[in-house]
Amino acid sequence: MFTPEALGASVFTLAALVAFIVQFVKKQLERQGRKLRWYVTLLIALGVSEGLSALLYYAGYGARFGSAPPPWTWLIFGLVAAAAGAGGRDLLMSFAERSKTDVVVRPPEAAPVPTAPINPNTTIVIERPASLDDAPLDTGR
Repeated sequence: MFTPEALGASVFTLAALVAFIVQFVKKQLERQGRKLRWYVTLLIALGVSEGLSALLYYAGYGARFGSAPPPWTWLIFGLVAAAAGAGGRDLLMSFAERSKTDVVVRPPEAAPVPTAPINPNTTIVIERPASLDDAPLDTGR
């Protein structure tokens, strides 16, 4: 999936790799107790995508956006990849947060069934038919 040919051929493939790298860097910094501001995250995404698009362009793997002359072709390619990577992740996270809900649905509580006091001297007799032929049939009428 992340071959150099695929990365240079599609802005969105590069955007997926950029989003992965940025999230990895963010998690590593958060483990150290440093929280990144939103604009620092965007700058990291832009730097990573521009660096990768320049590397892909000059290595001959593509990273061309339209018919713009170099260096504009790989600069625009990297800019679009950074926007798609950062914006795509934010879009997915907003959908994930919308699906969360704080509503707790509880089943209605049933009224307790009144029970008669149990007499320990009562004998219960259960009669069973000798065979299935002797069993009464319920015809539903």
